[in-house]
Amino acid sequence: MEFLSKACRHLKSKERNSKESSEIDIDGKQIKTGLQLHNLLSSCTEQRLHVQRFTMKGAPIRSIPQCIGSFVNIKYLVLSGNRIEYLPWSIVLLKKLEHLDLSDNCMTVISPMLCYFPSLKILDLSSNALESLPTDLLNLEALETFNVCGNNDIKSPPLSTCHEGKEAIFRALGIRRTRVDALANWKPYYQGNKTKASELNSLVKLCIDCIIESEIDFLSAEIPPVVKTYLTETKKQESSLLPNLLKCSECERYFSKTFIFENHDCQRKS
Repeated sequence: MEFLSKACRHLKSKERNSKESSEIDIDGKQIKTGLQLHNLLSSCTEQRLHVQRFTMKGAPIRSIPQCIGSFVNIKYLVLSGNRIEYLPWSIVLLKKLEHLDLSDNCMTVISPMLCYFPSLKILDLSSNALESLPTDLLNLEALETFNVCGNNDIKSPPLSTCHEGKEAIFRALGIRRTRVDALANWKPYYQGNKTKASELNSLVKLCIDCIIESEIDFLSAEIPPVVKTYLTETKKQESSLLPNLLKCSECERYFSKTFIFENHDCQRKS
């Protein structure tokens, strides 16, 4: 209990417009392991449905525990200045999230779960180690501010485009969405299936849709290992399935690197 009192600098409830609201501010310097943070969050059973603002900075942990998904009314989530590399699948349960700050962490890829927040207005991913931005970011229709400055290894969209801001980035992602790999149907898991690869939903999207729409308490239920793998290690799984060669269905040029294929100057072959 002494550890909990030191780590949780600020936890308050007060009347605001006749509705109870809470704010949690955790001193990340007191958090040494993910288990400690899990115990701290698990102790907030009475407040979790009222928490709207959650802040933690300076914790040397790679991720946040799955139980963050039980704080379903969070609107403002600040996790800057930690050592976060990935997010738990349960983050998709924060359907009311409007402001997400993951700046100054260690993320190399954007989790697909970050692309399914219907109310998200501000997303700060600055000063990480991102290499590419997923096309599914276009699903964030309410997004107004998107910051990826300080990710100097981004190749897709080009770094110069990322420096121009959200509108330029989303234009590039919109163009990328039209890029169709003509060799996609040759992948082993499409053999014998007449459906075009571009028309199939990814397993990740199917998993996320199931979690969001189902009435099952997935935080308490046992998630099948293969689903958990796809949700937490998407990049690794996809890299093992991607072909070594891509072909544009429009200009019929061949590419050996995905980021070049996504950003090439495509001209329809006459």
